[in-house]
Amino acid sequence: MFRFLLMTLGLIFIAVLVGGTLAFTGEPATCVNRRVTPSTDTSAALQAAWADFGRRAAANRDSLEVTEEQATSRAVQYLDEHDVPVEGLQIYFCPDGHAEALGEIDVAGLKSKVVVEGTLDLSGSDPTIQIDEIRAGNLPNSVAKPAVDFLMDRGDFRTLRLRENLIVLVFTDGVATVTAEP
Repeated sequence: MFRFLLMTLGLIFIAVLVGGTLAFTGEPATCVNRRVTPSTDTSAALQAAWADFGRRAAANRDSLEVTEEQATSRAVQYLDEHDVPVEGLQIYFCPDGHAEALGEIDVAGLKSKVVVEGTLDLSGSDPTIQIDEIRAGNLPNSVAKPAVDFLMDRGDFRTLRLRENLIVLVFTDGVATVTAEP
């Protein structure tokens, strides 16, 4: 029995060591190779454009185009406002119709580049974040995604409470177009 316990603990230790090594080594690729510089002015402009969009969409069906620079700027400001420890955040709207976010997280002094791929599910009463894939360093998606899904569901971070009734979200190269109706 003691031998079995030692073997089990040894295997758990090896799994944690290998998983930790994979997560904090390497840099996962993104769908495109470009960077934007986030700014508070760009974030404020997007917030104003979104408010106008919301007013128009409350009366009639309307659409708004959001650039990667706008999305990145607002996301960086949002993370700062909520003390979320992600550095170097970049939002990408990929040519093949999906979105990605790249950021660097620091866990106990170890930094890992993480790419999250996904979209918004607009089928319910509130939009929900749908994560399709997570690449953290060299850690496989099959390990990283279940852990992040668990954290998002436990903390209720998946649901977006918006006033706008979003009905369509389309990603093209560098731009997301969101459509809402009353």
